[in-house]
Amino acid sequence: MSIKEVANSHLWAKINNVPTSNNDKNSNIPIIDLLAPNVVELMGHECKTWGIFHLARRLFALPAEQKVKVLRSTNGATNHGIT
Repeated sequence: MSIKEVANSHLWAKINNVPTSNNDKNSNIPIIDLLAPNVVELMGHECKTWGIFHLARRLFALPAEQKVKVLRSTNGATNHGIT
């Protein structure tokens, strides 16, 4: 491994044709497309309905102003972002 390679533990699966939302009660964890125009409403709905969801797609394709909203906390162990 070098600085030009990504460790296997940090690789993300390629996701194609991700549905905007998966509301089927008999399915697995709901998937929400980060680029869905109603992403906030979908997240709220799935939190209330399921209590969990999978947020998918294109974080790295977003503009820098959007990316900085989920920066790592310098003292956080989970690296889930700063509010």
